[in-house]
Amino acid sequence: MKNFSRFIPAICSLLFIAQSVTAQSLDINILWQKTVQVQTIKFSPDNIRLVTGGSADNCFPYLCGQIKVWQVTDGDLLTSIENPAMGLTNDVDVSSDGQTIISGNGSVYCAPDGGCSADKPGQFKYAVDGRQLKSLTNPGGNVYAIEYSPDQTVIAAGGL
Repeated sequence: MKNFSRFIPAICSLLFIAQSVTAQSLDINILWQKTVQVQTIKFSPDNIRLVTGGSADNCFPYLCGQIKVWQVTDGDLLTSIENPAMGLTNDVDVSSDGQTIISGNGSVYCAPDGGCSADKPGQFKYAVDGRQLKSLTNPGGNVYAIEYSPDQTVIAAGGL
């Protein structure tokens, strides 16, 4: 049986840092910090928003995912998208105009007495305000990587 422990997210501190590089040193300044469940992270192309994906705090582990949209300048939470129809949010991507978010979802959880099983795989598309625009559940496996094509006409997804 495969070792699925690498798919189990931990509660992580999300640090937003600004860095400047000089010939002598690398200076890193922490601008803000949040404690959130982070499985994946992506900046919007305009660097105004930061999108994180993981699991929701109030759900049994891996039964529902969550996407959060943060204001980069001050760390304010702009949007929280929680969907009981999606498993753990494994990956996110933001459209080039910054108006939509796609997520690759699915989860693998292991019970001590029941072995490991996959749950709620899918692909989801949201407006940045949280409205669900499209979904494809059970696309044939869990989606662990997802990305828009440069011209936004294709969504590429990879998984198990």
